[in-house]
Amino acid sequence: MRPRISETLRHALLKACGRLPRRPLEADEPDELRPSSLVELMRARCSACPGQSGLSPLMDGEDALLARLGLIHGAENTLDLQYYIWNNDLTGSLLTLFCLQAADRGVQVRLLIDDLGSKPDDLLLRALDSHPNIDVRLYNPVAWRRLRWFGLLLGAFRLNRRMHNKSLTADGVATILGGRNIGDEYFGANRHVDFHDLDVLCIGEVVPEVAASFELYWQHKLSLPVDAFYQRRLPPDALEDLRAQILRRLEGEYGADYLASVSRRLDAAPSQQAALHFYWGVAQLLYDHPDKTLDKPQAVTLTQQLSPLMADSRHHLDIMSPYFVPGLKGMLWLRERARSGVQIRILTNSLAATDVTAVHAGYARYRWMLLQAGVQLFELRPDPSQHIERKKWLGRSRSSLHAKTFLLDRRFVFVGSLNLDPRSVEINTEIGVLFDNPALAALLGERFEATISRESYALSRRKTGLLWRDVSGVRNWKKEPNTTFRQRLWVRLLQFLPIESQL
Repeated sequence: MRPRISETLRHALLKACGRLPRRPLEADEPDELRPSSLVELMRARCSACPGQSGLSPLMDGEDALLARLGLIHGAENTLDLQYYIWNNDLTGSLLTLFCLQAADRGVQVRLLIDDLGSKPDDLLLRALDSHPNIDVRLYNPVAWRRLRWFGLLLGAFRLNRRMHNKSLTADGVATILGGRNIGDEYFGANRHVDFHDLDVLCIGEVVPEVAASFELYWQHKLSLPVDAFYQRRLPPDALEDLRAQILRRLEGEYGADYLASVSRRLDAAPSQQAALHFYWGVAQLLYDHPDKTLDKPQAVTLTQQLSPLMADSRHHLDIMSPYFVPGLKGMLWLRERARSGVQIRILTNSLAATDVTAVHAGYARYRWMLLQAGVQLFELRPDPSQHIERKKWLGRSRSSLHAKTFLLDRRFVFVGSLNLDPRSVEINTEIGVLFDNPALAALLGERFEATISRESYALSRRKTGLLWRDVSGVRNWKKEPNTTFRQRLWVRLLQFLPIESQL
């Protein structure tokens, strides 16, 4: 028997997929935004810690989805969403549905997505954009929409630079930042791959900084309305067709177990929001200026802001990065820090767990030198851990690391979209938050310890190569674990190509 969707989600389906009138503003306040219940709730939470920011970590995929749905559902004035990828799958459709519902009740929704990263369906985005309360813009788009590959070739230099930022801000009082794009694999809804990821829900002083960052990108000359590329108007029923398409997907058999679990928790969302625990302290938003996309040398970069802070670490530096290619300069810096007495531990994907083999090839050439310098390396196993409970609808889905988190001296925490590879550092734009809070650092440190001890391989050197060790000590491997000869040969061949600067 198919799991039952709760009344909360069914009500949302009916409201968003039916025609609702736009909520009019009151006659005595034509231009001002009225305080929403979300604003009042967040102001009450912030009143006890003036001048600080509150961060709540979202480690579980389903929790991260529910947090986004909660902010969208609670917004009454504005929603600003900025993403590298927004898939048209189960969770992407659910979030689109809630955005439509918010727009129907009068919320001004702005969606800025990277044109290349998401491979968007222009008809879907144009249908969304046709809603009077929704504006959709593409960042650094391909000019030739119908011949995209030809357009990519003609504009290869410009189009190689992408917006990797990820943020969702509601009513200017709460925002979600981190590593997750919008797609089933990021929220525990994909049967084939389950990303280990991390977001933070932020309130307080850091939120206006995120809003200002979004505005900078929204107004940039590379952000263009999705409808600017088309002279022919959409069919008048395009938006209603989109609503019907979403309804069919969410009422189908695909993802029924997952939706049933989400909808049950939606019923309890108000009480869960009230009980949400925030860590309080000083938060600093770090992000690349969008001019980085234009390769302007004067553009301020995230790594320029973060590097001095990482260099100040004196005792411990834990790095979680799914795509880790330090380059010669980065490798020498890590070696210097390790020799100065800093304990450096790096967790990245194993060859069997990665979704980008070329990046693994770039990383693999530095392993021996990093280990020789005293840096500890750990690689995530692809198989689900036997020690951690798995959701029944995931089955034996492949695990893959996607979180980008740095822990400095068990006090400072960085969470964002930044990978430690040349593409993030030099080419794409990124965003993240640096937070001073030992308690949160301890919590994420425990997660780091659990992952390296129960779900990873520990690397070491031997005379003729590397050794991968199950941390439990049960088994050792002299070759990349759980891989084929063809996979390992492909990595070897990729190492001969001059592509490291693009990884």
